[in-house]
Amino acid sequence: DDIGVLIGHEKEDGRLVDVLARSNKANVLLVGEPGAGKESIVNHLAFNIAKDKAPAPLFDKRLVSLEISALISGADSAAVSERMKKIIDEVIGAGNIILYIGDIHNLFKTSGEGYMSAGDILFPVLTSDAFQIVGATNPKDFKSVIEPKTDFAGAFESVRVEEINEDEAIKVLIYDSMLLERDYKAVISFKAIKEAVGLAHKYFRQKSLPSSAQDLLREALSEALGRGDKILNADDVIKTAEKRVNIPFHKAGEKESETLLNLENIIHRKLIDQEEAVGAVSKALREYRSGLSRKGGPIASFLFVGPTGVGKTELSKIISEIQFGSKETMVRFDMSEYQDKQSIFRFIGSPDGENSGALTDAVMERPYSLVLLDEFEKAHPDVLNLFLQVFDDGRLTDNLGRTVDFQNTIIIATSNAHSDFIKVSIEAGQSISQIAEELKKKLTSYFKPELLNRFSDTIVFKNLSREDIVAITKLQLENLAKSAEDSNGIVLNFGDDVVKKIAEWGYDPVFGARPLRGVISDKITSVLAEKLLKKEIIKGDEIKAQVKEEEIIFDKS
Repeated sequence: DDIGVLIGHEKEDGRLVDVLARSNKANVLLVGEPGAGKESIVNHLAFNIAKDKAPAPLFDKRLVSLEISALISGADSAAVSERMKKIIDEVIGAGNIILYIGDIHNLFKTSGEGYMSAGDILFPVLTSDAFQIVGATNPKDFKSVIEPKTDFAGAFESVRVEEINEDEAIKVLIYDSMLLERDYKAVISFKAIKEAVGLAHKYFRQKSLPSSAQDLLREALSEALGRGDKILNADDVIKTAEKRVNIPFHKAGEKESETLLNLENIIHRKLIDQEEAVGAVSKALREYRSGLSRKGGPIASFLFVGPTGVGKTELSKIISEIQFGSKETMVRFDMSEYQDKQSIFRFIGSPDGENSGALTDAVMERPYSLVLLDEFEKAHPDVLNLFLQVFDDGRLTDNLGRTVDFQNTIIIATSNAHSDFIKVSIEAGQSISQIAEELKKKLTSYFKPELLNRFSDTIVFKNLSREDIVAITKLQLENLAKSAEDSNGIVLNFGDDVVKKIAEWGYDPVFGARPLRGVISDKITSVLAEKLLKKEIIKGDEIKAQVKEEEIIFDKS
């Protein structure tokens, strides 16, 4: 690669050169995420010094890289100390070297019992201005390893290396593509480059631009060449990205449009009742996939309010499966664990950088996911305030200064606040829409009005009737029968009497459908498991479950 090319980073490059040209305290620490361009900036500096394009104080300088892995390779602490002292003597002896140390934080991880670390050995050099050092590190190690060593950190000018913007990343990829086309005798369209940058920036945030886009473009090219295609188009890049995260990025096709139009029916195959909730969620998903949703915030943010065990979490799982391809893409937080002021740091990371944030990490890892916030009202007000910004512009800054993007998440907060009010109002014959209006006013005793107003919708879940529990039981027994056939080749038939009896045992006005799973496990699943182990039931058997004297028995047909 031509190291003379630097796209973007003009500010960082200018700052680096200005500091190095000073007569004292002329050491620089580049702080940036992996792939943000720290190496590119240093390579560009080396190129400019070699070509006499640097300021006069840097004319006769040489930029030499210290490989920490080579420094510590096969050596104990004593040997590392010896090697470090020798390197320092050589650099001082040369008189014109600027030493570049990538991952400089690792110098402090080289000490053993009774020995100084390589970083401590280097410290006197820094304070005496014996020679200049350019170090590179990432925000996490800067915060946790270097910043606490105030004297060491103070000997450097810290320069934050920010991610380049999309236009600059496109220029980098155009240059990369010329090299790839030459090496692989392929053609990479401009639309493919643009798509790689846009998708990488939106969905693959573990790395910064341009690295994230370079990875995606190379992967798409590799797959295209594997298919025998010599031309890489935007669609090829989209397919590769979709495969990586199992998400449809393309516009809704005919088959998906049909799914979107029938969302209510599809959801109701897995969730009983709660028509209003299902309708509101389906509407939001249709708006998002047709490109009509509001830009800036998350895909949608809902507050699900209603009693325990009526389907709030179940509907969240179903949405996760429909929108993101799997229940596994759901990130769940129990907000009752975030009740004190300090718990905010567990969400966005501790100020010292030692611990990263559970919420920010989860969304950086899975930028396309459903975030479920259970028992939302129990969280500390400071934690709730974080979500004002998240719901508004879809962003949150963590303890390391990284901006985490929530624009491709659905956020669902659940609460059973004022459940009694919902029950009494329904029994009094009020409609869900009337109840929702009144409930929003009542919820201000738990949430600030500005937080409530930022939700896409507050959705009321009603109590389940006995008939609903019977329908849910039927649904769960059908799922059990399907998994018994898939895993063990057994056909299970449940009579209506079994469905009614399980529903009767599993009905609880307070806990809704929640006790049902336990009853099914106790009365059916565990009994069947025992019979399978004893070989009383074998593959291919057809079993009918029936109620006999308050017990469920299993007969072979």
